[in-house]
Amino acid sequence: MQDADPTRLQRVARDHGLDLLPTPEPLAGYYRHAVVGRGGQGSVYLATRDEGGRYQHCALKVFSGPLGDDDRRRIARSLDIQAGFARDWAPSILDADVDAAAPWVAQSWAGLSLSEVLRSQRPGRALSTRFDVLRKLARALQVLHRLGVTHRDVKPSNVLISPPYGGGFARVVLCDFDLARQGDLATITATGAVMGTLLYMAPEQWLGRRATSASDVYSFAVTALEVLTGDTQVEARLPGGVPAAGPVQLPPHARAALVRPELADWMEAALRADPEARPDRLPVDPLWHVERDLRRQERQTARDRHWSTADPSAGVTHRGGGSARGFG
Repeated sequence: MQDADPTRLQRVARDHGLDLLPTPEPLAGYYRHAVVGRGGQGSVYLATRDEGGRYQHCALKVFSGPLGDDDRRRIARSLDIQAGFARDWAPSILDADVDAAAPWVAQSWAGLSLSEVLRSQRPGRALSTRFDVLRKLARALQVLHRLGVTHRDVKPSNVLISPPYGGGFARVVLCDFDLARQGDLATITATGAVMGTLLYMAPEQWLGRRATSASDVYSFAVTALEVLTGDTQVEARLPGGVPAAGPVQLPPHARAALVRPELADWMEAALRADPEARPDRLPVDPLWHVERDLRRQERQTARDRHWSTADPSAGVTHRGGGSARGFG
């Protein structure tokens, strides 16, 4: 959590496209300044807390709806899992109260969700940055799986991205470990309940069977296709929404979006209905190779554009602006 005076708070809100509330809303010593997102489990706010005269900003998640003892134990377990995850790949837990009437969690500010970025982004810009985000997400999942944890709810709204301040690339972290499972520990869910988000859910989760790291691989593949093509159901399921039982064949536009044949082949394998037939590794290196090649192409294109728009008589080069939000 970083120092945040009013000017800095306004800058954070502006950089992330957030509208500040007319009056900050207090909660447990925090002040909620802007709504970051709302979902079925609650709301997330850009918040601050007075730390001895130093205002610091963070993300404050407030759970909603009737919550029983099992729900509160699940939240507490998810916080334990997140706290044990490498801090480079998940927000740090700063404070929490799972026994409050409306349980809340304060964590380090890590930017907007990938789903928000996708909604705000014009198609086709900065393709290499999209591969950069996917590579970092794949790396985060790889680390999580090595710790013996299955996330079970990988989707764009559970991926946070910080803007590329100062010309650097975005920081990507996983969040929302409410459904995560560690090792052989039993999960706290209702009997027969299907937990997760159907659009990104692996077939075995649809059927109420045990989710494994292969389930996360499937969900990552669906997320990657959405990031690169805008399509979340590229022939991975039949028209009725049923997962395809046989081999998945991506249409030409999806294979083209993945740039390299080996990455497209990995994606097809990751979308198989049988979890045993999916790859056991995330495609960190193939994504890096595509990202590297695209950055080289983009730099060359930028140089060519620079010289083509230069005014020889005045020695002036006309440059275009970029967006502070999204992939630009």
